[in-house]
Amino acid sequence: GGATICGYLDTPNSAAVTLTDWLAASDGVTIVTDLLKMKQALISKKKYGPYMIYIPTVLETVFDKDYRSGYSQTTRQRVESIQEFQTVTVLDSLPDDKVVMVEMMAGNVEMINGLPITNVNWETKGGMDLHFKIMTIMVPRFTSDQDGNLGVAVGSLP
Repeated sequence: GGATICGYLDTPNSAAVTLTDWLAASDGVTIVTDLLKMKQALISKKKYGPYMIYIPTVLETVFDKDYRSGYSQTTRQRVESIQEFQTVTVLDSLPDDKVVMVEMMAGNVEMINGLPITNVNWETKGGMDLHFKIMTIMVPRFTSDQDGNLGVAVGSLP
């Protein structure tokens, strides 16, 4: 019908946050500081959590390093210990320079199920070959509140 399907990176009304270079950071303090900046951007939009954090594959091992010297947690453990941060999830389709924080509340982001998972099968060669396909239609829908606030923050790494 001419409508546009948006994803986390291009949905209108998301909070844009500039981040520092996490790959060059000497410890996890920089990462935690930036994530708290993203959290504050969402709090400023009256989106109070809980939050899911999505990172690109290139940052997977960065989160597994020690938070800082002499500290008994990894950066991932430190981040997940912060109030309202649920978990850090790696998305292999996320660009290397993007980090996404999403408020996981109903009415913020929902999945529209246009066609439930359906098995389709057919025969060829007189029934000697059986073919199977699985199909579905699922589309994300983002909804802002009456003030145009959306619980999605997109962080840009240099």
